[in-house]
Amino acid sequence: MRQQILLLAMAAVFIAGMCANTAIGQTDLNAVATGNWVDFTTWDSAFFEIPTETHDAQINNNYTVYINTGDAADSFRTVVGDNVDETTGTLTISGGTLRTDKMLSLGGFEAVGGSNGTGILNQSGGDILIGDIVPGNTYAQLVVGHKGTSHGIYNLSGGTIDAPQGLSIAHVATSTGEMHQTGGQVTLGTDPAQPGHGYFNVGNSGVGEFSMTAGSITMYTQPFYVGYAATGNGTVDQSGGTITAINLLVGRAGVADYDMSGGAITVAENAWIAARSAAQGIFSLSGDADVQITGNLNVCPAVGDDGNAPTGASGTLNIVGESVTITVGGNLVATGATVTDPEEIWVNESLFNFTTGATDDVSTISVTGTADIDGAVFDIIETGSAGDGTILDLISTGGGISNFATATVGPTATGIWALQLGGASDEILQAVKLSSAHIPGDATGNGIVDDEDAQRLATNWGTNGSEIGWSQGDFDGDNIVGPKDASIMAANWGFGTGGEASAVPEPSTLVLMLGTLCLLLARRRSR
Repeated sequence: MRQQILLLAMAAVFIAGMCANTAIGQTDLNAVATGNWVDFTTWDSAFFEIPTETHDAQINNNYTVYINTGDAADSFRTVVGDNVDETTGTLTISGGTLRTDKMLSLGGFEAVGGSNGTGILNQSGGDILIGDIVPGNTYAQLVVGHKGTSHGIYNLSGGTIDAPQGLSIAHVATSTGEMHQTGGQVTLGTDPAQPGHGYFNVGNSGVGEFSMTAGSITMYTQPFYVGYAATGNGTVDQSGGTITAINLLVGRAGVADYDMSGGAITVAENAWIAARSAAQGIFSLSGDADVQITGNLNVCPAVGDDGNAPTGASGTLNIVGESVTITVGGNLVATGATVTDPEEIWVNESLFNFTTGATDDVSTISVTGTADIDGAVFDIIETGSAGDGTILDLISTGGGISNFATATVGPTATGIWALQLGGASDEILQAVKLSSAHIPGDATGNGIVDDEDAQRLATNWGTNGSEIGWSQGDFDGDNIVGPKDASIMAANWGFGTGGEASAVPEPSTLVLMLGTLCLLLARRRSR
């Protein structure tokens, strides 16, 4: 009798536990060892279970869980690296199938006190299906670096992943994430029950990185964002592979640096470089990079993607060499300008840097419609020694160039260039090399060393990097704008008015003037 009662009690406990597990998403199964997903000894279940669609599968504490060929793995949520003791969780998929209903989170989710763990997903094969169990799930997404100060890593070399809502790298301002794709296929936004979803955010709100050498990513309904929110900082390094997106925003509201040296990106609608106020977007193309934009290319335009006028934004398009392909099916809009009112000065910058190739030529932007270059600044960076009179086709259009008179081109360390219109109907924007000589200290290239050059030097004071050149005030060629450049400007102050320098200020005086101007500019922009 006692034995029967004991058996009945055990059965009741078992049934109660099973019933509790039927509440979707209410039960966690935590990995307690490194092992295979379909091996119940990998998990902490008291009932010899493996995760199903009723469980949150948690992988932490430096454990690695494997999904291999022939394995069928399910979960309500899969969370890798959600802890507060800085440990790592790893999920490695070489084959089989993982179906997770709500989301796949790498690094942080709901750990008490805020997660600081690291979640790693290594996928060389197999299929990941997010939201496949219950179609239309609102949170059917992959998040790489989710919450807290966590860090997420996704290494994709093969297999497929389908995330209907999208993929977010560095989801909150304090998290970080990175994705490295050397193969495989990513599909975003295919669920008809989720219209408007399927985004790809690199640097959603935190610092995110994405590199791609092969494979593909397809976004069916939403944009490819780099630097999404104001706090977002996204970096993309693409040397191969193919990306297909509805829209492309390099610097939507945050900071973005997209370096593309190979591969292809196709944009079904429009592309923006610096789309909203204070956004900083840099899109650099080199090698055999292939960019196809069906709609408009907007480089810090007068109207952002949200319909508002950006202020304090900067968009830069760098085109290096002669093998880049960039085709715009609509219009090119680049309207960098200074906006002034009694309280503040905001400078929106539309910058185009063309670097010559082996034959002293450049890659031309092909535009089907018109090119509005109101206030845009063009720089020619020579890698060879183009002769005087060299003409470079920068932008070729089908509808003509507008606001040509307000665009400028800066002098370089190897000569002075000017913009001109070419073609039968002035439909081509060209740069022509006027002279291999230039006036030291003349940053603006207007033929005189004056207050405009001092302001240009002040604006860029202290900046450094390979992109810093003559037109930024780097007259000695060390890629730094500093006291040496101020001395060169001082020594040539006023040169150009009568062939000789006049009213030359002392270098220390000019440095003091530049410092004061820098403070004034910073104060005005901060208002």
